Amino acid sequence: MSPSRLAVYRKACALLEHSREMTDILARMNETSQDKWRQAADSTTSELEELVKRIKNDDLEEEIDRAVKCYEECVARVDSIIADLKQQLENDELAEVERARREAEEKERRELEEKAAAEQERLLRRKMEEEREKAQKEYEMQLELEKQKAAAEAEEEQKRRDREERDRLDAIVSARLASSDGVALVAQENTTNTTTTSTSSGVSSGAQKQQTQSKYDLGNWKYADLRDAINTSNDMELLVACKEEFHRRLRIYNEWKSKNSANRDVPPTRAPLTVYSQQKPSSSMMVSRVQAAPHLNPALTQQRYFKVSFATDNKKNGGSQSGMWYAHFNGQYIRRQLTIRPSQKPQLLVSGKDDLQMCELPLEQTGLLRKKGAEISANDFETMWYHFGGKPIVEWTP
Repeated sequence: MSPSRLAVYRKACALLEHSREMTDILARMNETSQDKWRQAADSTTSELEELVKRIKNDDLEEEIDRAVKCYEECVARVDSIIADLKQQLENDELAEVERARREAEEKERRELEEKAAAEQERLLRRKMEEEREKAQKEYEMQLELEKQKAAAEAEEEQKRRDREERDRLDAIVSARLASSDGVALVAQENTTNTTTTSTSSGVSSGAQKQQTQSKYDLGNWKYADLRDAINTSNDMELLVACKEEFHRRLRIYNEWKSKNSANRDVPPTRAPLTVYSQQKPSSSMMVSRVQAAPHLNPALTQQRYFKVSFATDNKKNGGSQSGMWYAHFNGQYIRRQLTIRPSQKPQLLVSGKDDLQMCELPLEQTGLLRKKGAEISANDFETMWYHFGGKPIVEWTP
C-alpha cells in the first residue's frame, strides 16, 4: 500500500471512529430526536465504512483520488451532524428541564389543590357532623319534651279522671247521705212503721244531742264538704265531728235501705251478723268524742284490729260455709276491711272510697270489744291484708 493510500486509509478509519460519537449522542437524546437524526447518522456511518473498504481494496490511483474527495465530504458531514446532534441534545436537555419544572409546578399545584379540597371536605364533613349532632340533640330534646308533655298530660288526665270519679262517687254518696235525705228517710219511716220510727228517732235524737253538745253544726253540710274536711282539716275536734256526722248519715242510709229492701230478712253483707246483733248505742261515747281532743283521748286514734267469722246458709250444699271478716279500726271508725268468703274473690275495702260497702258502726257499738278472741294483732291483720293484694296505708287520720 502506497504512502498516500495508507494515509487516506488511516484518516478514513479515524473519521469512522470519530463518527461513533454520533451514536453516543443519539443514545442520550429523547425518542423524538432519535427518530429525527438516526437515519442521517446511520447513512453517514455506512458511507464511511464503505469508504474504508474501497480504500483498502482499490489500488488504482484514480480511485484513491475519489476516496480522498469522498473522505473530505464525509469529514464535513460528520462534523456538521455531530454539531447538530449536540445542539439537539442541548435543546432536548433544556426541554427536559423545562418539562420537569412544569411537572413539578403542576404536581405542586395539584397537591395544593388536593390539600385545599381535602381541607374543604374536612371542614364540610365537620360542619355536617356538627349539624347532625345538633339535629340529633334537638331531636332528643324534642323527644324528651314530648315524653314529658305526654307524661304530664297523662298525669293530668289521670288526675282529671280521679277527680271525676271522686266527684261522681261524692255526688252519689252525697245524694244518699245528705242530711236532708236522712231526715226525709227517718220521717218516711215514722209514717209507715211505728217500731222503725222509735229506732230512727233514737238515732236521730242521739245525733241531735251530739250536735247540740258540739260547737260545730254540720247538719247542713254536704257529703263532699264532710269528706274534704276529713281529708284536709288540721282541727282535730272538727275532724272528729265530721267523722261522727258522716257515719251518722251512713247509719241512717243503711237502716233505711235495709228496711225498704225486698230482702229485708237477709243479714247485712258489710260485716258479720254478730257485729250488728251486739249493736248498743252509747251516748257517753259521743259526748266524750266531742268534748275531748284526740291527743287527750287515745281511743279516738288508737289502731285496733279484729277478726270475726260468719256463716252463710247454703241449702244447696246441705250445710253452711264459714267466712272470715277482718277489720282495722282507726279510733272509733273502720279504716280497712277484708272479707273472705268461700268460692268468692277476697274483698278489700278502704274508707273514703268504699264507705257504702263497709261497716258503718262505731267500734263501741259493734260489741267487738266484748267479744272474746275477736281482737288480733296488727301483724296478723297486715299479713292477711298484704297476702290478698292490699296496698299499704301511708297516713292515719282520726
